[in-house]
Amino acid sequence: MTFSPSSPRRQRGNALVMALLAVVLAGATAMAAFQNRRIEIKRQLGQAEATVLDTLRQAGHKAIQEFMFDIQDGLNVVKVSPFNSANTVTITPFTDPVTGDLVWRPTMQQLTDMGYLPQGWTMSTSSLNGGAYRVEWRRPAACAAPCDIKGLVTLMAPIT
Repeated sequence: MTFSPSSPRRQRGNALVMALLAVVLAGATAMAAFQNRRIEIKRQLGQAEATVLDTLRQAGHKAIQEFMFDIQDGLNVVKVSPFNSANTVTITPFTDPVTGDLVWRPTMQQLTDMGYLPQGWTMSTSSLNGGAYRVEWRRPAACAAPCDIKGLVTLMAPIT
């Protein structure tokens, strides 16, 4: 028995190849869509993290502006909470043992109580890596006022 190119038996083999090709293409399309979704989620998380870091930067900047003379003189930063006049917040500087700089390191709660962060602020660690946020102000060891005060917002763990 001879098979012609158009016989039904020959056609079945082509259908199987076409079905496998469709499965491979569907899998590749699904994988690309999954990867695109993962990239979009990472982009959104990165934007949220940038918003938090910028809010912390602004809070530190406002505090430095308000207490510039006290910081340059190496004094405690003391402020009565705008939300509760019975609550006075004090940030005491310490000397960095490596650089000799005077460093103020307010907590997120202190910045909130002082009115630099919104009431109810709860962000103290990154949603990307769980690292703690740290805000600090540094006055150089050899400061003869006026001198530059460095404000730093640091994420205490690497983002991978």
